[in-house]
Amino acid sequence: MSSFEAAVHGLSVLPTNEEAIRSASDVISEVASSGGGLCIFTGAGMSVKSGVPVFRMADGSMSADFLHYLGAYNEARKAAGKHEARDWFEYSVPAMFLPETEKEAWAYWRWRMLRSLVTPGDDYAELDKVIALFGPDRVFVETSNCDQLHVRNKTNPNSIYEVHGSLSRVQCSQKCSDELWPTDEAFLTRMREQPEWVPRCPNCPASLRPNVMLFNDNRLVENEINKQEQRKEAFVARFKTSPSAKGCGSHNIAVIEIGAGAVVPSIRNGSEYLGRRSKCLVRVNPSETECSTFQSASTIPLKDYFPIRLRSYDALIAINAQLGVESAVAAAVSAVAAATSTTTTTTTTTTTTTPSTSASGGGGGDFAVGTIRQGWPFNILRVRKHATPDSQVVAVLDLPEHAAFTFLIDTIASTATHWKLATGCKALLEQAGCRSAELEHYDEVTDVSQHLGDFDESCEGFVVKSYEGHETLFLAN
Repeated sequence: MSSFEAAVHGLSVLPTNEEAIRSASDVISEVASSGGGLCIFTGAGMSVKSGVPVFRMADGSMSADFLHYLGAYNEARKAAGKHEARDWFEYSVPAMFLPETEKEAWAYWRWRMLRSLVTPGDDYAELDKVIALFGPDRVFVETSNCDQLHVRNKTNPNSIYEVHGSLSRVQCSQKCSDELWPTDEAFLTRMREQPEWVPRCPNCPASLRPNVMLFNDNRLVENEINKQEQRKEAFVARFKTSPSAKGCGSHNIAVIEIGAGAVVPSIRNGSEYLGRRSKCLVRVNPSETECSTFQSASTIPLKDYFPIRLRSYDALIAINAQLGVESAVAAAVSAVAAATSTTTTTTTTTTTTTPSTSASGGGGGDFAVGTIRQGWPFNILRVRKHATPDSQVVAVLDLPEHAAFTFLIDTIASTATHWKLATGCKALLEQAGCRSAELEHYDEVTDVSQHLGDFDESCEGFVVKSYEGHETLFLAN
């Protein structure tokens, strides 16, 4: 469904989930194939399946755990002759770290910090499959979550904008300086072992506090948050369709918003603002009301708005199915397996001897080109032989869509069939004279070592490096 006009009062008719999923997948696929970008906006709903439950509901009511900490805080407030905090908006404020309530404040934040130390759930794995269609350098995440789950899911930290800050660092509660300190393992261990501990600022008598935005916060150290925002703006600018383009569709970007509520609408505001200037806004939220309502009116209509009334995991599973992610992987496995059965079919492999000179200065030349025609996420595997500075001969396997390849590795490994891929690659590499490879991780490229470390006794793995400005796979001879 397309061409919805944004209105504060909401939308009277929504497409069915099936219609929204089908249309959203079409636009996502189109943006990915045309070299566009993907902006992912996540709220608290994205952390639930990982084991970090929301503590405020869609109607604004609070969880029993939260009310426990609020009650203890109010007891301390009464003992100090101060009025009680009526709700979250009067509780989560800079004044909670004043001496009379700092112990109770840290009891709450200790709970927040320790409960966030979980492994990313299955919905993050499904989100990775959508990300892989674009590649990590064409994806940016904006999140209101402070739990670092995107970082633990191996998203590049330089591609994340944590709009409300992060529990991974602390600052002086009185902002005596702009200094930040990490909540490292030593810090977290003390949190666990000393439940009464109140961390102190090393530079003044005040307590520390998380570097997280509070209500009416005039003491937040915003340096890191501002840097993240600047990186996000630079990312968005990369995908402007033309220097003079304005308004709807002016950026070749697909926007996906997941689990963002309307009580604190930071993420919804951001996704709607960018969505009106991009190719689509996909909103994943189980609430019919929150899917049919926008945060603000605008003179710029949404080009494509696709509300999916499902929870994060179910919605992403459905989107991936519509995108054909799983079927593409199966086709790729079949194609690689077929490549192992023959070395003579011209539509599978060809050979060339075009000479070239390596970047390292050693002699060498293109000596094999393998092309897998059916189902592979990219078309050409170009293998070149060259001499490294230390004279070790290696083969370089150029991948036009490196991220699609690493995604293929991840997915096949997760289905316990990655030996087929290994066998197929090994056959192609053996044609080029490659026998084995040392596996390492370079340049913040997706780490595939955990999946490939034991994939074949005679072919140890791949080395991912940057070569001549492009991500490549280096395979030692």
